[in-house]
Amino acid sequence: MQKKTLIILTHCFPNRTGEEFLIDEIETTSLYFDKILIVPVNSKLSESSLYDLPRNVEVQALNPSLKANSSPQMFKQILKLLFNEFFRIPNKRLFFATLKFNLALLKQCYLKALFVKSLISIPKQTIVYAYWTDDLATIAGFTKALTPEISFVSRAHGFDVFEEQSKFKHIFFRSFQLDKINKLLSVSEVGANHLKVKNKTYAKKIGCSYLGIKSNAQFAFDNSACIRLVTCSRIRSIKRLELLVEALKLIEQTVEWEVIGDGEDLEKLKGLTKSLPANIKVNFHGNMTTHQIHEFYASNHFDFLVSLSSSEGLPVSMMEAISHGIPILSTDVGGCKEIVTEVTGLLIPANFQLEDLAQLIKNCKVNAFNSIKSRKEIIQFWESKFKSEINYKQFAETILQF
Repeated sequence: MQKKTLIILTHCFPNRTGEEFLIDEIETTSLYFDKILIVPVNSKLSESSLYDLPRNVEVQALNPSLKANSSPQMFKQILKLLFNEFFRIPNKRLFFATLKFNLALLKQCYLKALFVKSLISIPKQTIVYAYWTDDLATIAGFTKALTPEISFVSRAHGFDVFEEQSKFKHIFFRSFQLDKINKLLSVSEVGANHLKVKNKTYAKKIGCSYLGIKSNAQFAFDNSACIRLVTCSRIRSIKRLELLVEALKLIEQTVEWEVIGDGEDLEKLKGLTKSLPANIKVNFHGNMTTHQIHEFYASNHFDFLVSLSSSEGLPVSMMEAISHGIPILSTDVGGCKEIVTEVTGLLIPANFQLEDLAQLIKNCKVNAFNSIKSRKEIIQFWESKFKSEINYKQFAETILQF
């Protein structure tokens, strides 16, 4: 299998937090390529990597001088995309309401594609990999249009898969992305199936490739009476953590809730938790590094990782939890059913009743997951489905075919 150059387009990795789960993937995929170039398209030249990267991995900051560039070819390509989008979009008012924004966005994507093109030395041995199928995939699509000999692959997660997660309930320029792409790999089977249904013309280009994580797979088991819950997510409206606050008000047992994460609704959530009764204790930890999360899970017993999202992809936070034997209590949305099974946890409807959620939490000390045997089985499930070395080896071998 001939090794190639891999150019990875990210939003900010490795210069900022937010895509830190990429480090495990890069450690494995770096073994399959002569060179990997990471282009964090939203980073500044002054920013530097937060991580120790493999020797054959470099970070390429965008050249700010590209902002001034333009050409008739660029405007021709952009007008063609907008023309196609006009006939594709179901809401014509939305098209005109977003036209100015999308025109500026496409110009920036094209200019960034010119920079990516400048990094390509041998097109036939180069793969451009968009980590998200959003603006990054549009940049990669333009790069493919400029250099047809390259291969273009992309991952799709949640907001870049499901229309209801997007701001406008519509994903712009999807047909352009799929027309140029060689392979689109969703992180969940549910996501892959959704994309195939929505984009029948390109269904053969779409598949599934699970993410994975590294873990020491250690766990702490404590059969005390105190119910210990943990949530790990960006704190925003789609996560619906306020519903957990309301459910906890219905519980008389002692509960400790550890909140990992930050976000725009953090202060609002802190305010809501002040209304909880004295038997409920809430600890806010803010953002934690991946290493800190694993240490926290390995040394503390939790009865559930709770996820009440209205929409999801297939969360890395769940992979982290099950790698330490922590069962999951989650809404049945997105790809969650692919990780929350009868072995690993409990699924509840997206529009659950608070009383039902409270009852499941109350029963956690007598359910099937409250044993060392069950915790070991949860870890075995992680090893078979979401272990990074296995999944990223398969991913590298897949994209090297193009």
